[in-house]
Amino acid sequence: MKSVDPGFNEPDALAVIGKASDDNDHVFHLFVRPKDPKAEQWDGARSGTRAALDIFNADESGDIDDVEDLLKPLVGDASEIHTDLISKPKTSVFARLFLSQSTKAEGLEKLFGSKKIQGLKPTMNAIRDLKSDAEIANMRRAGQASGRAFTEAMRQAWTREKDLAAFLDYRFKGNGCDTSAYVPVVAGGQNANVIHYVQNNALL
Repeated sequence: MKSVDPGFNEPDALAVIGKASDDNDHVFHLFVRPKDPKAEQWDGARSGTRAALDIFNADESGDIDDVEDLLKPLVGDASEIHTDLISKPKTSVFARLFLSQSTKAEGLEKLFGSKKIQGLKPTMNAIRDLKSDAEIANMRRAGQASGRAFTEAMRQAWTREKDLAAFLDYRFKGNGCDTSAYVPVVAGGQNANVIHYVQNNALL
């Protein structure tokens, strides 16, 4: 059984791929938040369990709040589980205090019990090595959008890091991207020597 990323961008969701009963096929389960008109007035639209089947092509869907009960039969049939939801024990005091698992992840850890847990990241990295034609086209569009934004930025003079950071974010999205792939490092002077500098609020 594997927990995977199906491209579903809403919070509180879990995707699981497990072997079918005949072992010759696989079943894609997608557990999501159900439709809730009142909640959606505050937080925006939810896809819901029906869309998980119709739009995201899940074979089975369910309410994420019932995920522990829904997973029990899947876990019971699994010889091993591939997931990164269960984090390794935190060794430092800081890690234990500030980087602890979510309540749902802790519940899943108890549910998995003594099952053999394997990391999912190596499998996902191997899958990412192979790109479909559509993925390659998206990567090219993203590269073009990024290149145009940087070219436009270099044609102007900047006095503050945050202004340049805001301009790049605006142009990325204006050129068709949904968001940045990473937090930008916009740095000048001594800040330029900081590898992961992301404050982006000093004078250039």
